[in-house]
Amino acid sequence: MKKYRGIVVLFVFTLLFGFGCEEKNKSSSSESAGLSGTWLLEKEIVEGYDIDDGEREDWKETNVIDEEIFQFNGNTAKWYTHEKKCYEVDDTIAYKISGSRLIGSFWEGTDAEDGNVTTWSTSIEFKNNYLVMTRTEDIKEPGYESHEKITQYFKKYTGTLPPSGWPRQQCK
Repeated sequence: MKKYRGIVVLFVFTLLFGFGCEEKNKSSSSESAGLSGTWLLEKEIVEGYDIDDGEREDWKETNVIDEEIFQFNGNTAKWYTHEKKCYEVDDTIAYKISGSRLIGSFWEGTDAEDGNVTTWSTSIEFKNNYLVMTRTEDIKEPGYESHEKITQYFKKYTGTLPPSGWPRQQCK
């Protein structure tokens, strides 16, 4: 999976931006209030498995990074990502909260095409002054299956956007 990780992550986020899902639950203002603000990624744990032609490979990685920021305001979020020579901003991410789940096409959904099915979901919790965001993704294709769980630890951030250590130029 390690050699496919970058491709899979790019593919998933492309799908997340492109497909909608029906939103059934409304968020309460108290749930949104705890999430409101700017959150800087400090650590992520990526674990899961691949089954390729019947052979299973389990994997787990821990990364300490500051290359992702979410800014939650009302029912929309901005997502800042640090790239090599620039930074990207997606400011069109809608969300609602239902219990511990983030609801919206970026946060959860299913994509099925040509016998390949990808499902993803996102949950949140607050732990020791961290916003802990857990994203799961399951991929099923003929002869291949994958499960990935990304647990990200975000700390409240009050600095400038983009942060001073990031490139000054926004990607085009």
